[in-house]
Amino acid sequence: MRFFLDTNVLFDLYEEERPSHKDSFLLVKQGLMGQVTLVVTAASVMTMLYSLQRYKVPRELVIGRLNMILPHLDIAQVNAPELIAGINSDWNDIEDAIQFHAAMASGGIDAIVSNDKDFAQQKRVPVLTPKQALKRVK
Repeated sequence: MRFFLDTNVLFDLYEEERPSHKDSFLLVKQGLMGQVTLVVTAASVMTMLYSLQRYKVPRELVIGRLNMILPHLDIAQVNAPELIAGINSDWNDIEDAIQFHAAMASGGIDAIVSNDKDFAQQKRVPVLTPKQALKRVK
């Protein structure tokens, strides 16, 4: 299985009070063990870094986890075609539209994993919560 992770799934890894924290953590663990391929964009990682810094999450924690997981993730590119397709889409959330086009351009995505309803606008691939994605891996 090859899952594209939305930015909110990355946030789940750092904020234990989020409802999907445990499931997101377990899904990423499956990726580290090579049982599933996980795909993100650099833009998601940068957005997460910026936001966690504003929420005063300890830098050592953020960098430590990223250094552990990034080598095991595929990075989908956000280039001009993905930006153009996203900003010219009719999606309510342009950032999600750009993420979606990056995911599709990376090829072979079985599902998008998100806690967000905006990805449901498209019908090309299933949109799963972290808990639903975990069930597909097992």
